[in-house]
Amino acid sequence: MLRKILAYIAVLFLLLNNLGCGFLIGAGIGGGAGYAGYKSIKRDKKKPESIANIEGIKKRAYETRVYEAGYEEAWEAVMTFFQDINIVPSFTDKETGLIKAETANATFSAYIKSLDPSHVSVRLLAVDKKGKRIWKEKDYPLIHNKIQEIISQKRFLKGTVTPIE
Repeated sequence: MLRKILAYIAVLFLLLNNLGCGFLIGAGIGGGAGYAGYKSIKRDKKKPESIANIEGIKKRAYETRVYEAGYEEAWEAVMTFFQDINIVPSFTDKETGLIKAETANATFSAYIKSLDPSHVSVRLLAVDKKGKRIWKEKDYPLIHNKIQEIISQKRFLKGTVTPIE
């Protein structure tokens, strides 16, 4: 038994002698770097910009809704919605999906993106001159429901058109 212990000590001595202290130092540095990385990740959770980033993602989530509609239907519905609330778009680009309207006190915008032939995403935003959001989180379901209602009405009206003979 004593011989085995002495043999293990001898092997350990030879390994340390051949590898040098660099092996132990490298292990220590690697462990320290891992701990430092853990501490920096832990610290990032407390940073205001991390919280602001999460809030930004959350805000974009309720500003955006996916509709089961074609691009043309969604475009027309958003334009109708703006007209219904007495906002006249000052800039439209059907190719990029951007609709923008400016009033004396605010800027309203919509971004329409085709996901596939029968689905689009619509993101709406309204900000005042100071950059503060006008539409709050609780307003977006009502606004998006209104756009869905417009899409449904247009589909209904399209289906009821009688050709003139």
